[in-house]
Amino acid sequence: MDAEPVYQSESFPESPAIHVAVLPDVDSAAFRWVRVGAEEEGIPCREAPACEDPVAAAYAAAQESRLGVGVAVGRGRVTLHEAHMPAERPVWEFPLAGDPRQACRLVGCNAGRMVKRMPLRFEREAAFSVFQENHSCSLGGVSGVAPSEIAAPETTGAETQVDAADVAAIVIRIVRALQGRGVV
Repeated sequence: MDAEPVYQSESFPESPAIHVAVLPDVDSAAFRWVRVGAEEEGIPCREAPACEDPVAAAYAAAQESRLGVGVAVGRGRVTLHEAHMPAERPVWEFPLAGDPRQACRLVGCNAGRMVKRMPLRFEREAAFSVFQENHSCSLGGVSGVAPSEIAAPETTGAETQVDAADVAAIVIRIVRALQGRGVV
């Protein structure tokens, strides 16, 4: 029998999927890269209508999705939103600095992981390139800080002096260990 599989997202318009809005200022291929990331986690995606604000578009996409997860790409960032979050507080925003394909794929993967109730992934290469360019990430509405912006504490003794790069390296190791255990 040569029949099309019935599980494809195009077969049933109301089937569960992550809704993705691509704003007009972004290449339409961004949807494909978000979809690639989500499909790595086994979750389908569907295009959603976009408005001018990426946070509002991601929130609207999450509200329309039966899975309750929406993504918007535009204005130099990728925004991940969940239907139960307040409209102005996305779950995660990631700048489109460097290679936008990698950022879109990472957010698509994390959208899929949210659906599956798994810990979010933070690609080390993507995060480091963003930090090195002095961009910040936002997680749960709280902005991150680049390691170069971490100030060493004021100390009086030489034995307690700490270099900002050492502090950043320690924090990164702790976060990696927590991610490995599924805590973060």
